[in-house]
Amino acid sequence: MGTLTYCFIVAGNMTLILSITLNRSLHKPMYLMLLNLPVNDLMGASAFFPQLISSIALDDRSISSAACFLQGLLVHLYGGGNFIILSGMAYDRFLAICRPLSYSTLMSNAYVLKIVVAMWLTDLVLISALFSLLSRLWFCKTSINAMICNNPSLVNLICGDTRINNYYGLFLSSLMNGISLIAVIFTYVHILVACLTNKQSDTRSKALRTCGTHLTVFLVFQVFTLLTVLSFRFRQSLDIPPSQAYAAIIMATLTYCFIIAGNMTIILCITLNRSLHKPMYLMLLNLLVNDLIGATLFFPQLISGIALEDRSVYCASCVLQAMMVHVYAGGDYVILTAMAYDRFLAICRPLRYGVMMSRANLLKVVLAIVVTDLAVVSPLYCLLARLRLCGNSITDMYCNNASLLKLACGDTAVNNYYGIFVAAFLQGMSLMAVIFTYVQILVACLANKQSDTKSKALRTCGTHLTVFLVFQVTTMFKVLAHRFNQVSPYLRRAAGVSIFLLPPIVNPLIYGLNTKEIRNIKQELLVFNFSVGLGHVERLWKNIPSCNTIFLKK
Repeated sequence: MGTLTYCFIVAGNMTLILSITLNRSLHKPMYLMLLNLPVNDLMGASAFFPQLISSIALDDRSISSAACFLQGLLVHLYGGGNFIILSGMAYDRFLAICRPLSYSTLMSNAYVLKIVVAMWLTDLVLISALFSLLSRLWFCKTSINAMICNNPSLVNLICGDTRINNYYGLFLSSLMNGISLIAVIFTYVHILVACLTNKQSDTRSKALRTCGTHLTVFLVFQVFTLLTVLSFRFRQSLDIPPSQAYAAIIMATLTYCFIIAGNMTIILCITLNRSLHKPMYLMLLNLLVNDLIGATLFFPQLISGIALEDRSVYCASCVLQAMMVHVYAGGDYVILTAMAYDRFLAICRPLRYGVMMSRANLLKVVLAIVVTDLAVVSPLYCLLARLRLCGNSITDMYCNNASLLKLACGDTAVNNYYGIFVAAFLQGMSLMAVIFTYVQILVACLANKQSDTKSKALRTCGTHLTVFLVFQVTTMFKVLAHRFNQVSPYLRRAAGVSIFLLPPIVNPLIYGLNTKEIRNIKQELLVFNFSVGLGHVERLWKNIPSCNTIFLKK
């Protein structure tokens, strides 16, 4: 599995690198900036996978201190590099859309080269300072509680005063995350204003489409790194100091509100617009509703736990939450599989699509999704109900089957076997269905001579495939983190939380920005609201009594 994953990463990134370097038509600022991203990703993957594969093959988890130090340096260079490169790409999109007339002059090849050199030098200077502070200290321990060498794990091996290291590490994390976040917010606010004031719909559509890819990649990386940093900063499941409780509550509340707003926007676009009452969008509707259920299972309980400083939960409530969590995860798999089947029929059986995906058949598909999900997940908790729970503390930040099973005192072999079967069935079934679907679609696209048809097919399928891969990787990481006890509990918690963060945040962004019909409706709504708001401001201004000077009483 590790070797195949590494080969897939190398092949994908090298294909992108060679496509840009060998094709002179792609020697443009946007693609030259993009070229740095796969190079950085290859460095990050090469810092992790070869060492992991050799450790498993040789059954030896030891590593020399110099190699561990080098691996930690490369891992942090990769993480910081991604933030800086994505910030540079946001600046490029800002100039391309908001300063189109001066774009060629501002982003000349010489200037792009200066930006690239500045990005790598900034990353190298900031990270080198972190490990220079580390090299001055003495290591008195030899075992790290993580699958990879990194600064927090190495700092835990030190017996001396590590306050300077901790302060600089926190400063560096805040700087990288903060600068990139501010740069992206600044960029997309200006891009949004430019799109709303631009009357050419093609220009708006192209701008949002090119920016959607960058924004999705940025958010995925931002969420993953934030989870990793927080999981190392807070050792216990919710060990948040009182001074930081308000910040944590605000952050969790804003994240939950953002998820609700994003998903509800697409849901309302589909339900209120009859032109979107088609099988593909009605399938998408189920996915977004399921994502809202998943986020609601996690965030309200997390926020109330922080606010009330009470992490206790009734056993019945914990079991119910755990069951609904698995219904949510299984539902996403089944829905994404059904969406893949819908795309297969639309592209490979276009003449029969209207008959095969009629409203009656679509209703049957939706009912089959719900029944399959409940039928697979329910036995998992029927098996759990027969056991006696003799523990009362779980390691995760929410209730789930794996954590509850660790509290049981009896024989859990049957539960483990069925749990593995459920994970293998849901992930395996969806993976095989998607592979079969996309092989058929690829053959159909290659056989079809109409370029417009191929372009439309690949665009609509690319959106679904991106969403599927994000959820597949997230859930697979979570399942493996619980199956192997050697995995750091901090990393396990971060993986567990990511299934409530990434899909609900990424799905509406991907579909909202990359699906033409939804994107056009959202643009019309934004323009309408913007115009109405300006009208209100204008009327309010006219109603203010006119005068030249206002004197205040002494």
